[in-house]
Amino acid sequence: MMQLFLSEVPRLGEHALRNNVRVRFLISDAEPLPAAVQAAVTELETASASCTGLLLNVCLSYGGRSDVARACRNLALQVQRGELEPEAIDDALVRRQLLTGDVPDPDVLIRTSGEQRLSNFVMFQLAYAELFFLDKHWPEVTQQDLLDVATAFQNRQRRFGK
Repeated sequence: MMQLFLSEVPRLGEHALRNNVRVRFLISDAEPLPAAVQAAVTELETASASCTGLLLNVCLSYGGRSDVARACRNLALQVQRGELEPEAIDDALVRRQLLTGDVPDPDVLIRTSGEQRLSNFVMFQLAYAELFFLDKHWPEVTQQDLLDVATAFQNRQRRFGK
């Protein structure tokens, strides 16, 4: 799998640079990644850092729980160094410490393959997302499926926990 990743990263980089897309890898646990994969990730992030169009976040060795734990450790270190009072920690501050802290939370999650679970994927960020489950695998998803999700999303009343 990692060999496939290594063979595809240069192609992704070519497309990203040609289309002015910044690529960022969201990695909550880099330890299991081979050095060659870590180097390829760093190289593509650096090469696309000045792109100003879209931002493509690629989750690689990512887990929502480990992302939250990492954010909590960062906040604990700030408290320990006297840079932050524990009372100042709220959900907004935790959110900013997450790997996705600089992008808005998702409005929609489309889960394919008939599974109806989050599977440890951006769990904190999905708190108010609208969830859609498709009983087909991603390669089978059609433009009509996406239009159906968009229409259903427009018809939902979002209350954001209220």
